[in-house]
Amino acid sequence: MYKIISNIIILGKKPNILPSNKKFKYWINSILPILTHNIHINVIIVSRSIIYFLNKKYRNLSTVTNVLVFPFVFTTKTIIPVIGDIIICWQVVEYESIKLNKKLEIHYSHMLVHGLLHLLNYKHNSKRNSIIMMNLEKSILNNLKY
Repeated sequence: MYKIISNIIILGKKPNILPSNKKFKYWINSILPILTHNIHINVIIVSRSIIYFLNKKYRNLSTVTNVLVFPFVFTTKTIIPVIGDIIICWQVVEYESIKLNKKLEIHYSHMLVHGLLHLLNYKHNSKRNSIIMMNLEKSILNNLKY
C-alpha cells in the first residue's frame, strides 16, 4: 500500500465555509488505488485575487479559475516525492456550487480529485484524454459516495 502525505494550507482571506482537514485527507486518500508510489502534496485554499494572480503569472490567462495545479519536477529520487500543489479558489468553488445547485462539500471533493488527477498526469487536452479522466473522476467520486 502506498502512502500520501498532505498539507492543507489557507492563504489570504479565509472562506466562509470550508470542509475539515479530515475531509480533505479522506478525499486525497481516495486516489490510493491508482498510485504507483508514495507521494506528498500540498492543497492550498486561496481567494479570487490570489488565483487570478497565479493564473496570469504562470498561464498568462487574465481570469479566475476553480483549481490550478503546479506539478514539481525532480532531478533526483526522493523517498516520498512532492508531486505538486493543488490550488483551490474557495470563492469560485462556492459560486459554482450555487450555480450548479451542488452541495459545497461535493464540489470541493470534485475539485480536489480533479487536481489530484492532473498531478498524476491525467489531462483533458483531447477528447480521448477527457473521457479517460472524466471516467476516472466519476469512479473515484462514486467510491466516495458522491
